[in-house]
Amino acid sequence: MSLRRYVIGLDEAGYGPNIGPLVIAATVWSLPASLHTEDLWMLLEDVLTNSPERGDARLHVGDSKQVYRSGAGLGSLERSVLGFSPAPETSPEAFETWSQLLIRLQGHLPETFARQPWYQGEELQLPRAAKAEVVRQHRHLLQQALLRADIRLETMAVEVVCPERFNREVSSRGNKGALLSHATFGLLRRVWPRDCESVEVLADKHGGRNRYDDFLLEYFPDDFYLREKESLEESRYRRGKISFAFAMQSERHLPVALASMIAKYLRELCLELFNAYWSARKPGLRETKGYPQDAVRFRHDISDLLAESPELLAVLWRDR
Repeated sequence: MSLRRYVIGLDEAGYGPNIGPLVIAATVWSLPASLHTEDLWMLLEDVLTNSPERGDARLHVGDSKQVYRSGAGLGSLERSVLGFSPAPETSPEAFETWSQLLIRLQGHLPETFARQPWYQGEELQLPRAAKAEVVRQHRHLLQQALLRADIRLETMAVEVVCPERFNREVSSRGNKGALLSHATFGLLRRVWPRDCESVEVLADKHGGRNRYDDFLLEYFPDDFYLREKESLEESRYRRGKISFAFAMQSERHLPVALASMIAKYLRELCLELFNAYWSARKPGLRETKGYPQDAVRFRHDISDLLAESPELLAVLWRDR
């Protein structure tokens, strides 16, 4: 049996907005020990690309900000995320609802979901914009390519931080950068492979943070990691064949790019439900993506509805 190594990619979507959840995603891959992470693009280039040309039929995988732009629609982002997602075991030809996908990605729904009425209505059926048959074809081709290359996508998982939890933890931890780091390391600990000797962790930097020693010590207390580098561009730590790298533009690595897209896709589904809830109560209301300036506009536009249900502000609005 050939020696294998693991690569874990981590990224988030929704760190800056005042409305909607912060979603952190992780992808866990196993591959022959002789392969480098950079080899993944080349080995899978028949079925995916991070720089598509006009008419390119392959899955577009990259920084979610490049794959998805609101004016271009959800199709490309959704096609890639669902193309990587394993088919439901009960009905391989079928697709899930958004909450079923979320449950499979993290094993549970956040308890704060129950207090947000926009998540309690009609289920979103997937896919939303991509064609189901096209997604099935991509999923089949991708599985074949992974098998040929002896590469396995072991796990896709998310941590969804809704506004109520976001505010509580920012208050207790002092700032939202600390919240992001704790939530990310908590997710990493949850997906950490068992009985592994070689693991490479790749993640985008957490805001302006350069030092991650304290988080490594808290979440991996049984091991000591040597600090190899700490700079504005990259912070890197190592113990034997286990390494952690937090770097700018980490989406150049396939595991991080896919994590970025999963996080963005789930956040967009959450916002679709959120906007539908409020639009049904105020026809003609302009939707929001939750970013600060427009979030203030949206909050003003629904102020009459919030006056009738003031308890919703605590589960809707992120203070920072």
